[in-house]
Amino acid sequence: MNKINGRGGGVFERGRESMYRVRIENDKAKRRAIRSAFRWGVGLGALTGVAATFFGDRRLGRKRRAMAADKISHASRVGREEVAKTKRNLGNHVRGWFAELQGRIRAAPADDDVIEQRVRAALGRASSHVSAIDVAVKEGMVVLGGPLLEHEHRNVVRTALRVRGVRGVDDRLKLHQQADIGILGGARS
Repeated sequence: MNKINGRGGGVFERGRESMYRVRIENDKAKRRAIRSAFRWGVGLGALTGVAATFFGDRRLGRKRRAMAADKISHASRVGREEVAKTKRNLGNHVRGWFAELQGRIRAAPADDDVIEQRVRAALGRASSHVSAIDVAVKEGMVVLGGPLLEHEHRNVVRTALRVRGVRGVDDRLKLHQQADIGILGGARS
């Protein structure tokens, strides 16, 4: 018997017994399709019935429809607000990046007081005890002093170096393994 690939992925064989096999495979596929369609039909019918009962109820249907409309309205408003908030946030970031780029291109030397304030602001994001760090600036050179936790040291020095207008950092920080002094949050003696 010769086997021939037919449509639908079935294998057709020539001969009488093979016709019966092909019919059975086709019948199984038809039954599966009918069962699937029946399940979808029953599911969608049940869903439609529940929705009709839920919203079409004479006593509570009006209230339910109003609540559903309110929820849809609320979701729409919240979505619009989130889109507007994201738009504002993106606009602010773009303006900030543009201002940063302009500041780097112009490269006008900044006053030492301005550099000191920039360094203090940057260190506020790099250290948990920024008030303990003394910052002094002279001609673009930053002098860092005071107590500091050892695990924050590298990040603090790098942050100070990255500030626009800083030419160098003189590290005079006193490193501590743990917060053992009052200014670092430890016990006072």
